[in-house]
Amino acid sequence: MARTLLLDLDKTLINVEDHTDYCAAVEAARSHLGRIPDAPDVPDTSWGRCTKVAMDVLVTLSGRPEWEEVSSLFEDFEARGAERAEAMPGLHDFLRAIAGRPRAIVTLCGPRSANRVCERHDVEVDAIVTRSPEARIKPAPDQVQQALAALNAQPESSVMIGDSAWDEGAARAAGVAFIGLTNGKPTRQFSADCPLASNLTEAIPLILEP
Repeated sequence: MARTLLLDLDKTLINVEDHTDYCAAVEAARSHLGRIPDAPDVPDTSWGRCTKVAMDVLVTLSGRPEWEEVSSLFEDFEARGAERAEAMPGLHDFLRAIAGRPRAIVTLCGPRSANRVCERHDVEVDAIVTRSPEARIKPAPDQVQQALAALNAQPESSVMIGDSAWDEGAARAAGVAFIGLTNGKPTRQFSADCPLASNLTEAIPLILEP
């Protein structure tokens, strides 16, 4: 049986971050909240500083009424970035290689931007799990568990690929195997025993192992 594939979106399949003004998004959140909450205890990443602050804010606000307001603020910026987002190297070879396998996107992006990016770049999946007020975002396991439920898949027969320690943390917490995508950069953010690929082309034989 083909393994279920769980795919991060930003800088795994499509580069959204570099086209999204997360610094302006953080300032909008600061204005709305009055202050930026203290950073939570979460893994470090290779994201830009403002991107990390934005995602930290969403983790900290989880379960609070302000979460939806701030998420919506951020998505206004992400939606503009989605119109300029670019495919990561090897994307379409990767998509051809996984055709026919059950697959879902698990992303920190909001629903408008995630759906628009997939539409623009012809990324077809069986489910897209975006951030939402109903579940804690990565690195908590909730989004991965939502994707598994949407695909009627079991953790032990699934594998996730992502470019950050938050992806790895979410996958491992949900009992799902993980492959780290380095995008050609030296990195120490992944676990020592984590299989690594520098790009999507290199990831194909890893993610399709039985």
